[in-house]
Amino acid sequence: MGFCKALNGEGNKKIVQYVRRGGAYIGFCAGGYYGSGRCEFEVGNRSMEVVGNRELRFFPGVCRGCAYKGFVYDSEAGAKAAYLQPHTLESTGGGLIQKFRAYYNGGGVFVDADKYKNEGVEILASYVDDLDVESGESKAAVIHCQIGDGAALLTGSHPE
Repeated sequence: MGFCKALNGEGNKKIVQYVRRGGAYIGFCAGGYYGSGRCEFEVGNRSMEVVGNRELRFFPGVCRGCAYKGFVYDSEAGAKAAYLQPHTLESTGGGLIQKFRAYYNGGGVFVDADKYKNEGVEILASYVDDLDVESGESKAAVIHCQIGDGAALLTGSHPE
């Protein structure tokens, strides 16, 4: 909600213009929620619930989370090394990456991301394990969104 308070209106308009003109937006975890058309975070949990449409809409759908239960603000209590499956296998030093672990702490899943392919959305990686929220079949954890001449990379995990 802090992002919305600071950027709604003119701030988000400038970000979208920058990306459309060839810039890039990278959204890790909260930035992934924020770059989506709708955020659904901890729905039903009165102390943590954040639900609403977002202005950037780089991913036109819903980012829903927490993908895995246990998140606690300012804590590592719900953190885990989540398995992700790349959608294209990359060659790395003679081997192929079939799945890898990434730091996870409260991130979302990009619901039905596979249905937005015609809108410039490409799934780069999916969660391997079962999720604690409804995600659609793809269980998209990392997506690339073509935005005009630019792009947005959104992820529920923390690859950094």
